Order: sequence, then structure tokens, then C-alpha cells
Amino acid sequence: MVACNNFFLILVEEEAYAKAKALEVPSLHAPDASSNDDTLNDVDPLDIDGENDEKQNDRRRSSTSLESNNTTPAKKVRKKPEPKIVENMKEYFDNDTLNQLTTTTLRHWLKQQQVHCTTREKKSDLMEKVQKHFLKND
Repeated sequence: MVACNNFFLILVEEEAYAKAKALEVPSLHAPDASSNDDTLNDVDPLDIDGENDEKQNDRRRSSTSLESNNTTPAKKVRKKPEPKIVENMKEYFDNDTLNQLTTTTLRHWLKQQQVHCTTREKKSDLMEKVQKHFLKND
């Protein structure tokens, strides 16, 4: 337990020392020369004004904030395609261009004509039902 407290104090002192150095404020507590911890005395030649320490602290904060938030990302909601309102389906049938229409349009038209169709039917099946509807009525 004592070793854990000493470790925590060393971490707190290192962070305070790094912040004071980054702000160029004279430190209130200078590291002891008798201390066995050489990390406080080592100066990174690439570390200018403690920028690296600040970046590391920002990374630590961002990773811990992501870990504490255990929600899963929301799934993208796919919009249902709107059916194209076709006033004269007979033209598409006569010109043999039923394949240009979408399945939702064909299904919508068939339901308007009170022809049974399901959402799982393929486009070719829906086209056949439209053709049968016109051949039966002619």
C-alpha cells in the first residue's frame, strides 16, 4: 500500500513539474537530488515548452473518455424509397418498359389495382403480375 501511494505521489509531482515547465513558471517544488527517480531530471531535446506532454495528456483524456462511454454508435437509418405514382401503366406495358420502374412503384400500383403481392417478391414476378393484369383485362 505504501509503494502504491509513493507511486501516485511521484506521478502527481511529475505532472505538476511538467505543467510548471510548460507554463514557464518557476516550480514551487524542485525535484530532490537524492531522489532515485531520474525521469524528472531528464529533458527531452525535442520537447519544446512541454508541447509533447500536453499532447500525451490530451491523448490520455480522449482515450479514457471513449472508454467510459460504452454506447454503441447509432446505425444509419435507410430511407424507404418512395413509389413513383404512375397514372398510365398501360403505356409502360405497351412499350415493354416495365423494367424501368422500381419494385416499390410496381408493388404500389399492384396494390392500387387490388392484386395480391408481397414485399419479398422479385421485380420479375411483379412485372409478370402487371402483364397478367393487363392481359386478363383485355
